[in-house]
Amino acid sequence: MAEVEKFNDSGVMMLLKHSDRQLKNDSNKDINQEKSDLNYSIGLQRQELTPKQLYKKMKDESYLYGRGSQRESSAITCCSWVITLPKSISDYSVVAKDEITVLNPDTEKAFFAGVYQFISERYGTCFYNRIHYDEGGQPHIHVYFVPQTKIDHDVTHFKTVKTHQAVRLESGRYEYAYQFKLENGEKISLKNYAKQSDLYDVKISGADVLNKAELQHFHEDLAAYLKKNHLPGADSVHTGSTEGKNISVQSLKSFTKATGLTINELKEHPLSQDELDHLLSEAKLAPSVRSTIETINSASAIEKLEEQIQELSKTADRARELEQRLSDLEKAFDNKQRELEQAHARIKELEHPKTVDAAKTDLTQEWGTHSSSWDVKAEAGWGTHTITNDKTW
Repeated sequence: MAEVEKFNDSGVMMLLKHSDRQLKNDSNKDINQEKSDLNYSIGLQRQELTPKQLYKKMKDESYLYGRGSQRESSAITCCSWVITLPKSISDYSVVAKDEITVLNPDTEKAFFAGVYQFISERYGTCFYNRIHYDEGGQPHIHVYFVPQTKIDHDVTHFKTVKTHQAVRLESGRYEYAYQFKLENGEKISLKNYAKQSDLYDVKISGADVLNKAELQHFHEDLAAYLKKNHLPGADSVHTGSTEGKNISVQSLKSFTKATGLTINELKEHPLSQDELDHLLSEAKLAPSVRSTIETINSASAIEKLEEQIQELSKTADRARELEQRLSDLEKAFDNKQRELEQAHARIKELEHPKTVDAAKTDLTQEWGTHSSSWDVKAEAGWGTHTITNDKTW
């Protein structure tokens, strides 16, 4: 998510005009001029000098190897960190408002302000910054500084060898330590050293300032700074990644120019390997950048597949749930059907009452067998007895 850029003196002048969108025929065709009004800088109004004047002042007050010679025109006198707004922050900033998506600028401004403050404290020579919203992809901040470091005159005067030990300076950045070469236990003087360096306390050296150890620790330290100061983005920058991988702005532009796709579009709609190979064959990209793009495409394809699997799993769970509900409804229907049949039978009984003869038959069946003759002995249900007809009526 962070990229280092380096410029010589003539490049700085063009850089300032480009960043302020002062070039009438800017070679960057990705600039959307309708969004240029969204661009802004942090804290420049508090500077007594203009960015150009401040840069010149820092340069003149520093020792520069080859000053006054042809070497000076090609010397790296300005470096820049380009920090891209993490996707997680812009996603988090989206607020629903009457079904219209708007951005909450406070979260983004807090992130960019924290980044600028971190870089300012780390290098101490920042002279300009600019936040761009009008280029393709995510918004990003450019922070420009002179790569200035203190001169150790002993190191200048004596033979030394750079060690593999990185020392963290008070500002937080890293530089490698030097070890003196000895002869009979004594330092070895340099007969031909840059005597002009004795006139300065600091020097300009991009190699010393942006060394391997510094680049390795930058993202981790930035994340720690954001977290310590309760600023957004700490979880997104600790790996040095805005969206999983670090690709330079120039490489992104080359990829888009050659393929017609942005990285965000590739993430949303990953390609097959054959399609991607065909597109990348048209783009002049470094192998590492190509590998990164392939990784993003593969990761996006896997993510999409996982999303589909999750959706299928949800569908299967829903189907099982519906199947269980259907089974429960069928059981309930059967119960209701039986209750309905019983109710119909009862209604039928009430609509068609039994006759007297049917009732007698039922009583005979219930109390036992008997004779209808008054002169005949009958067997009653409670025992055998004789009923005699009284003829005295």
